[in-house]
Amino acid sequence: MMLGGGPSTLDENGARKFIVYERSMPHSIIVDQTGERYMNESDSYVDAGHAILDRQKQNGKAIHSWLILESRDRNKYLFGEMLPRMTPKKAIGNKCNIDIDGLKTTVSTFNKYAKKGIDEGYGRGNSVYDSYYGDPTYRKPNLGTIEKPPFYACKIYPGDLGTKGWILANEHRQAMKDGQPLKGLYATGNCSASVMGDVYPGPGSTLGPTTVFGYIFCNAY
Repeated sequence: MMLGGGPSTLDENGARKFIVYERSMPHSIIVDQTGERYMNESDSYVDAGHAILDRQKQNGKAIHSWLILESRDRNKYLFGEMLPRMTPKKAIGNKCNIDIDGLKTTVSTFNKYAKKGIDEGYGRGNSVYDSYYGDPTYRKPNLGTIEKPPFYACKIYPGDLGTKGWILANEHRQAMKDGQPLKGLYATGNCSASVMGDVYPGPGSTLGPTTVFGYIFCNAY
């Protein structure tokens, strides 16, 4: 069984929060504990989740990672249930243990990309998907420099959203065991092996296959 998910954090009350638009807005980046970027922050949540796990395998310093924000982000955009300009004191903790030299280098490089309007590192903002969750008032909806204090940082973890790739089913969606269909048991959607393997293009991707296989099942039986 595989899990489908993506970057997540903990809110000021310790509750888990799945983040999507928060990491796509301008004036923000995600870095590991060395202060380096390693992903397109505006990527689909499954791809971004895979990036965290891959980075963890590489250097062991991506769980947790950090979402870095600056004042213009917090002044303009929602973050979870926190309204702009309203960051409760209980949401602010201790200083971050991020390699300062690595972070300075990363921010300097990212700011050059943002001013140029092209993320030469990871292509953030190059796709329509990226731009969808950005700020359309910006030339590049996902890109904005990080230079105006105060600055904020939020721990990022790989979170799970649901399962995919569990029950193997045949072309009629009959659940299979040892190559043979199990009588009376059928599977489609997230409880079954995905037609896309271990990738997930975006929200609703299971609905098409579920509709198709449900139609096949209804007409076959």
